[in-house]
Amino acid sequence: MSINKFILLLLIISFSACQTPKSLTKKGDKKYQIAAFEIAIEFYKKALEKSGDKASLNYKIADSYRISNRYKEAIPFYKNAIEAGFKEDSAYFYLAQGLKNEREYLNAKNYFEKYASVGTNTMLKKRAKLEVDNYDKINEWLNTEQYFKIKNCDYLNTEGTEYAPVWKYNKLFFTTSRGQSKMYQATGLGFTDIWTYTFDGIDVNSGFAKPFSELINQDDTHEACMNFAMNDKVAVFAKSNNGKKNGTQNTDLFLTILKDGIWSQPQLLSINDPDAWDSSPVFSYDGKTLYFSSNRLGGKGGADIWKATMNNNGEFYNVKNMGNQINISGNEIFPYASTDGRLFFASDGHFGLGGLDIFVASKDSTGLKIENLGLPINSEADDFGFIYKNATEGFFASNRKGGKGDDDIYSFMDDTPSEKVAFYTLKGVVTEDEEEGKEEKLMVGAHIVILNQEEIVIYDTILGEDATFKIGVEPEKNYSIIVDKENYFTRREAFSTVGRTVPKSALKKYVNEIVFDMPIELD
Repeated sequence: MSINKFILLLLIISFSACQTPKSLTKKGDKKYQIAAFEIAIEFYKKALEKSGDKASLNYKIADSYRISNRYKEAIPFYKNAIEAGFKEDSAYFYLAQGLKNEREYLNAKNYFEKYASVGTNTMLKKRAKLEVDNYDKINEWLNTEQYFKIKNCDYLNTEGTEYAPVWKYNKLFFTTSRGQSKMYQATGLGFTDIWTYTFDGIDVNSGFAKPFSELINQDDTHEACMNFAMNDKVAVFAKSNNGKKNGTQNTDLFLTILKDGIWSQPQLLSINDPDAWDSSPVFSYDGKTLYFSSNRLGGKGGADIWKATMNNNGEFYNVKNMGNQINISGNEIFPYASTDGRLFFASDGHFGLGGLDIFVASKDSTGLKIENLGLPINSEADDFGFIYKNATEGFFASNRKGGKGDDDIYSFMDDTPSEKVAFYTLKGVVTEDEEEGKEEKLMVGAHIVILNQEEIVIYDTILGEDATFKIGVEPEKNYSIIVDKENYFTRREAFSTVGRTVPKSALKKYVNEIVFDMPIELD
């Protein structure tokens, strides 16, 4: 527990000594309404200790944890609210989300099914049905070979939060809560600032960090998600949450210009919506389009990815929603436009492994295609802020287990093959040739030899308890399989891959295993 949180807790304990459950709940509600969730939680917990409304208070505590992105802490309170008879059916949906974030996939599916059955919110009901219908994809992702290698940037990360990496000027710009003396009342952590990190090359990811411009970073607000355009002399970032009004809406985009080595006083962008949350800006590769996330009216639900055009004077216009293939009923945030025209973004609306997952939108001959990046980039936790440093390396942020703090920055190496390849495998099981209807008898201990078309032995073994064999074979080749066992006739079978090569255009993945199954029976 930070010293700020400890002092806060002492103040609330002393303040609540003579308060009733009703008055404590009322004070918690006031803090909840201005997004001071950390303080609201403590008031609600004190009201609960004094025998307040168990169903309602447990739900309010759970919701405060959820909205401030602490699903693990929210789970037991959602369960308590349901057990206490809470009437709001959304408890089932948000409990399911929390369980999924903790990798309790089957348990989560049961609660999503419950909400799909009794839920009254059309948007949440649609999302719950999507979760149930796509449940089997999780096992597919968990068992699919991946080509990304990731590593926690442990030299850079702290016990606080680090996210929104951007590679520029041969250094990493990022958002962090380190070094803050003031606490942000929504999460109990410090406010965030923009820092830079310079890699020194001494060790993997080692280097030194320092704050960005003092004119940009302020003590009692969040500064986050800086991005650059126009020869890197124009930067846009998000600034938010000074606690003076509803923190969920008090987030806007600002622009600053580099002149004579100094960044100018930030100016509020005209494309901000005063009644909405506007954040996570990023420029296209040519610097003419600004992508950002906003929950303004006209979206598809939650926060959406929007875009605006920038002219040569640095003015923005023509704000458009990115459409209903990218934006659906959840939240789509942290866009990133790669040099090859793909758009990466994070979403909790598209089906994923849990929390925010990273997706990529790309165009092919059939139109726009949305793909989940899968493991290990995505996890059951929140994964977001994906960027490339060069053609094969990059960074992203995650609050997955095993990190140093709240959100951590991770580096990745993309080892995806440059073109699709196929490997061919011959496998089979050796059994006794039995009459139809009789139980299969495995030929344990049978001797099997496989020769290539030059009659050279390439496989020679005694079959084990499962009586199976497996060997890699080459395309457009002929083979001979010889099997013998005491008291059985020796069996010789021909096998060929000639004419069975799969065209590259028909391959679905980058690395494909084509399996030929050939059972053998002995008399």
